[in-house]
Amino acid sequence: MICVEEIFKIFVNNLTPEKTEIMKILIVEDEPKVASFIKKGLEENHYEADIVYDGRNAEKLATQFNYDLFIVDIIIPFVNGLDLCRKLKQLKPKIPVLMLTALGTTEDKLLGFDAGAEDYLVNPHCSYVSVTF
Repeated sequence: MICVEEIFKIFVNNLTPEKTEIMKILIVEDEPKVASFIKKGLEENHYEADIVYDGRNAEKLATQFNYDLFIVDIIIPFVNGLDLCRKLKQLKPKIPVLMLTALGTTEDKLLGFDAGAEDYLVNPHCSYVSVTF
């Protein structure tokens, strides 16, 4: 199992160290259990998190609310995570995107970075992730 908590800690804490208000994070994940685990872990560490289960609704929320980070799976309904990442970077170029996915080939990672992701976390056990900080 991947040490998700350490990666999130490092990634999120290095985003805006001078920021004093609570960070708002959008989780785009079509697996409800995975999304809930991530959200729970973030909220236990005083981050505010919203969940959306598809790319189309993620784009809508991204335009309606101010997020500090997008956590995006690649295999999601309607708009895949790579296309969503490109769109999010057009809409909100300064907001970082963390790809969190089970797709872990070198080609997958390159596609994620080419789409604009700042980081790419491979989680081969996505359905069993337990995020605790």
